[in-house]
Amino acid sequence: MSRALWVDPHHLRTVAPRFDALADTADALLTELTSTLDAERTAWGSDEDGTAFARHYVPAAESAVHAALSIVALFSAIGDGMRATAESFEATDTRFSRRLGEAF
Repeated sequence: MSRALWVDPHHLRTVAPRFDALADTADALLTELTSTLDAERTAWGSDEDGTAFARHYVPAAESAVHAALSIVALFSAIGDGMRATAESFEATDTRFSRRLGEAF
């Protein structure tokens, strides 16, 4: 037999903005990171040593930016998901209560 599932929609709605704030903070840090990387893009020069450095550094820097983008999207999705879950559970509860009331 399965266990009961209990959800507090109010709590989900209360916590969701924290994830929005985390997404905003991560986005601001991403903007700062991107600006810094863009400013340093060719600081190592185009000689043999600079080219060798860039061969390893540039892909790693781009990977860091993509990872940060994923973090921003993840935090946003969690906040949105919490709100959607709260709405879904309340709607289901309301429909069930209404049908139960109609049965009696």
